[in-house]
Amino acid sequence: MWRNSPKIGFDDRPVLIIGISTFSLFIPIIFFGWRFWHAPYLTWPVYWPCLLITACIWISSRYIMIWARKRYPLFREVKRRLWVQNSIILLSALIYNNILGNLLDKYCETIAQTKANPLSGLDILINSNAATICPVTKSAMKGGAA
Repeated sequence: MWRNSPKIGFDDRPVLIIGISTFSLFIPIIFFGWRFWHAPYLTWPVYWPCLLITACIWISSRYIMIWARKRYPLFREVKRRLWVQNSIILLSALIYNNILGNLLDKYCETIAQTKANPLSGLDILINSNAATICPVTKSAMKGGAA
């Protein structure tokens, strides 16, 4: 089922598994202030939506990179390939984040309102470095988490 791409040059499954799980762990901690030892706690209900979004963005970025290397294989096309590749990756990341964010919006709104995670809308807006892209933050901006 998994095919090694000659455009990558190695079997990237270990990098994929470790990278997705690690980034999914650090994103809520860095951007939204979730913690292991005090509220707001980083728990499985917080981790899996981030894992889902990270996996979709990572895997789509992998396929876009492979496609761009096939489409622009020559050395003189590197600049064009990087512009096209990065533009499409940015666009796809925004699309995935918005679509999955809207699908997970109600779920993330309930996470922000639990007693284990006593976050007000103001807390989320002040402590967030990514106030416009997280579904939890989006629900807080609508006044959902109080």
